[in-house]
Amino acid sequence: MKITYLYHSGVIVELSSHILIFDYWKGKLPKLPCDKTICVFVSHAHDDHYQPAIFKLLSYCRDVTYIFAQDILAPFPYYACGKNETHYIKDLKVTTFASNDEGVAFLVSVEGKQIYHSGDLHLWNWPCENESDRRFLIWQRQVFEEAMQKLHDCSIDVAFYPIDPRLEAQTLDGIRAFRKAVFAKHVIAIHFADRIDEVKAMIAQDPLLQEDQGLHVLMPNESITL
Repeated sequence: MKITYLYHSGVIVELSSHILIFDYWKGKLPKLPCDKTICVFVSHAHDDHYQPAIFKLLSYCRDVTYIFAQDILAPFPYYACGKNETHYIKDLKVTTFASNDEGVAFLVSVEGKQIYHSGDLHLWNWPCENESDRRFLIWQRQVFEEAMQKLHDCSIDVAFYPIDPRLEAQTLDGIRAFRKAVFAKHVIAIHFADRIDEVKAMIAQDPLLQEDQGLHVLMPNESITL
């Protein structure tokens, strides 16, 4: 299984017979081999997760399947996925989880592998300025914990999970909680845009995460074989 990190939350997973693309926004999208089944996933419509240019794949590959959260309005045919659903699309099993921001998170079962992409499902510990903020954060935590409970018994081969430095002192809360609740052989950090140096520095100073051999932070267009 070859993983290529594109940028922000955009990644490519290449398997023996399938290529999965998640949340492409920016970065160089390589020319893909059209002899494999290509499936494009978009977790929600935020413009840092969805780029309509992803449909340019149709200009040179006929067999491209688009699997989107149902909040996306797209100009070409696609499978629309709601929250907490299971879909059998071609030879993929696609399970969705409700996000505590927008859209969904995906768990994809294919070729004997389980691949999880969190989208914007995360432990968003933003500062609370008023009671409304506090109630919203309580709701966000409940949604996050419900998803972690559902994922608890899954054996995930690779997970793509946010580490967002905008959360400042709370940046690593989510990845710590995810690693505690969910078994994933490998986790690829996403959702940090250009702030990769900050993410690496934070992980290097964390007593638990610095020893986590399954946690990876990749440069744009960097690939890893797992």
